[in-house]
Amino acid sequence: MVFQYKKRPRRRFRKREPLEKEVNRAIRNLIITLALMIIGLTVAFIATLNDSAQSGYTLQQEKQRNEDLMTENSNITTKITQQAAFSDIEQSPDIQDMEETEQKTYLTPEDNDL
Repeated sequence: MVFQYKKRPRRRFRKREPLEKEVNRAIRNLIITLALMIIGLTVAFIATLNDSAQSGYTLQQEKQRNEDLMTENSNITTKITQQAAFSDIEQSPDIQDMEETEQKTYLTPEDNDL
């Protein structure tokens, strides 16, 4: 009896590289990683800065609009107050068309004497 078997392939070990090459490769990988992190953080910072600047501009415009509306409100309130002033009401044509009230005296100075 003869056993036939397949020969196992030999294990291939990776060639050992010199330590200097491994150090240089690690340094290069670190530099690339740090550069990518710096670029990513810079882009994120610029995006955040742009967003806050845009929010500030919008806020400034809304404040200006609010001031304009408050001024307009003040002007309208002034006009309403002037229209409702007693002197203007007395001089209005509707009031002048009304009849005068009767002058009745219910108490006289003699009534107040004891």
